[in-house]
Amino acid sequence: LVVIKTDFETAGRVAGACPVELFVVLVLDTDCCLAFCPQAVVEVVRQHITAQAISCITPPTQLIWPYHSPHLAQHLAARAAPLQGLQPQPLARPCYLGTAGRQLPIGTVLGVAYWLALIQYPVNFQGVSSAALADGYRLVNPVGAAPFPFLFEPTQRAIIQAMQLLPSLRADEPARTTFA
Repeated sequence: LVVIKTDFETAGRVAGACPVELFVVLVLDTDCCLAFCPQAVVEVVRQHITAQAISCITPPTQLIWPYHSPHLAQHLAARAAPLQGLQPQPLARPCYLGTAGRQLPIGTVLGVAYWLALIQYPVNFQGVSSAALADGYRLVNPVGAAPFPFLFEPTQRAIIQAMQLLPSLRADEPARTTFA
């Protein structure tokens, strides 16, 4: 895990020019992104980022699966199998998606292709949270990982404090219990 202290576009350019594997996976704030790289090349990544006059930190973490990265493209067939036979319905309510970084309108269909793309692209927490707050929404159900485990900047904390978070959906808890 590498925390890059810059905006999404710049982080993407820096990652694309990196001499080793580096993928932006999460946009936390207007000037903070999380990226993944192989553990063996962390120092090369740090040197590359700081050579661009951008600060970064590499917090101590356990190894992490490369979710929201192109690595998961090699697993699409296995990921698609459980989705076969689904007949998604159009959204009855607007939906804010982190991978889109914005609201999707009523009538949007989130089919199999969406769910397979979801695991391969970065999540824009900043964009989607700001859009929801600007539209007047305060009650949020973050579907995915434990609610925002990497938020540590004052701006990020302010966004979270402006919302009422429902518990995230978890594998060990039926969705009906969460929504009840």
